[in-house]
Parts: sequence; structure tokens; C-alpha cells
Amino acid sequence: ASPLIAKTYETLYPQHQVTTVNNAFSKKNQPTQPSSQSGPLKIIWFSQVVGLDRGLAEFLQGMQRAKNVPIQLNVLGLCSDDVQQHLLGSVPSELHQITLHPPMPESALFAFIAEHEIGLALEPGFSENNKLARSNKLYSYGLTGCYSFISKTPAQEQFLREFPNAGELIDLNEPKTIADALGEAFEKRDQLLQKRRRAWQLGDTELNWEKESEVLVGFAHQAMKR
Repeated sequence: ASPLIAKTYETLYPQHQVTTVNNAFSKKNQPTQPSSQSGPLKIIWFSQVVGLDRGLAEFLQGMQRAKNVPIQLNVLGLCSDDVQQHLLGSVPSELHQITLHPPMPESALFAFIAEHEIGLALEPGFSENNKLARSNKLYSYGLTGCYSFISKTPAQEQFLREFPNAGELIDLNEPKTIADALGEAFEKRDQLLQKRRRAWQLGDTELNWEKESEVLVGFAHQAMKR
């Protein structure tokens, strides 16, 4: 599910053909095009399990520096008491709010993501595999019209070169750059809306399972001919 992982497998197993099939989702989950929003900047991060080793802790350090930016951060996933206390204790500004949500079924999840303006695709690069992995969130956000803040790892940089309208890079090791990105997003809300609509268009044409399944079907046809 990552071109850079595929390249690594090709190096390790040159006798085999390797094909990347990205972890995209069906267009049946796609809501209507994004519309303008007011109030706090609405941001989302989700996973099956909420952990502090997933890049979220580093993002919060940057968010803490954006004290004058009204932010509503929604975090979805199973969350231990310790992680919950850490997250809720990471709100130094009265303009910031973090709300924790349990996991949702797929039908509800995509509708909920669509209510947000920015989606966090955070891979901290803690291992070689993690550096080469693409977050499947990149496909969820594009499909629902969220503009992605994408952590700076080799695989995620490669994704953004391929799909530059999907979002922008943030450096988890540089909290100030995260704060600056949040400030610019809030100050230029109209531009953010246009970025979200371009991301939605990518979801409609490229970042979806209907498009990605063509790769899998093509690979299967080639395999049957051999």
C-alpha cells in the first residue's frame, strides 16, 4: 500500500513483480463538495487506537504555539485513560478545544470527517517501515474534502509530489512551522475552502477505490496470462 515499500520489496525480491495498491475507499462514501465554515478551525485525526507515538503529540506541541488561533480538534479512536489525560491536558489556550470520540462505523466516519476543514496525516518516521509508509488517512481526507496536514517523511513527501493539491507538509520536529500553518489556515479561510475543494476533486477523480481497483484488476489479468 505504498510505492516506496514496493520499491524496497523489489530490491529484496527481484525475481517477483511488485504492484502497489493504495488503501483507498469507495466513492460511495464521498459527500457533497465542501462549503465555507466559521467559528474555530475544525481539525480531525482518527485511528482505531489513539497513541502518543503516532505524531499526534508532536502536532499538539505546535498547536500550543498557535494560542491565538481558535481550534476545535476532534480525535477518534480507542483511548486509554493515560492518553486521554495527556491529550486533554495539552490545551493551554482557552481558544483551543480537544474532544475525544470512540471509533465510528464507516458510514458515519466519512460523514463526520467531512465536517472538518483540515485532516491530520501524521507519520512520525520512527522506523524504516514507517518512513516508507503512506497514511491511509490521505485517501479518507481527499475523498471527504479535507485539506491534509502531512508529516514530512519520504513516503508522504512522495505522495504530495504526486498529488500536490491534497495538502501541505508539516515538520513534526519544528513546532513553529505547525503553528504558522495553523495561523495561515485560519487567517485565509476562503483560500482554505478552495484548497479543500481541490482536495475533494482529487478524491472524486484519483484518490478512491474505484480508481485504485483498476490497478488490482490489471495486475490480476497479467498474473493469469503468465
